[in-house]
Amino acid sequence: MKKNATFITINPTLAKWVYEQVQNAPTDLNYELENLQHSFKDLINGNINNLILEISDNTSPLFVDEKLTFGELTIYPKNRKVLRNNIEIILTPKEFDILYFLAKNKGEVFTKCELIFLIVI
Repeated sequence: MKKNATFITINPTLAKWVYEQVQNAPTDLNYELENLQHSFKDLINGNINNLILEISDNTSPLFVDEKLTFGELTIYPKNRKVLRNNIEIILTPKEFDILYFLAKNKGEVFTKCELIFLIVI
């Protein structure tokens, strides 16, 4: 099964506009808005180079006590931490993003272009 992924590049002006819109949004989505706001702030400030967004079917806040386990490897998205046999593996932000993206999409097929784009961004 092939899963389509679309990647877009936004300029700093658009990123700032999205950040401001999130600040002015209704507060009934407090956790999600705060998480999105922090992510866009990191993007604007250059703390991160990319941001992967996904629409989730569940209504629970993202990353709450979430962990992905594959044998001896455990990924903690909220803390951006990876453990193997309970020993932390130090990854760059890009390495973590790629590992997390592939882990979340386990079993999915991506084109060479999609994977290269993910690595370059």
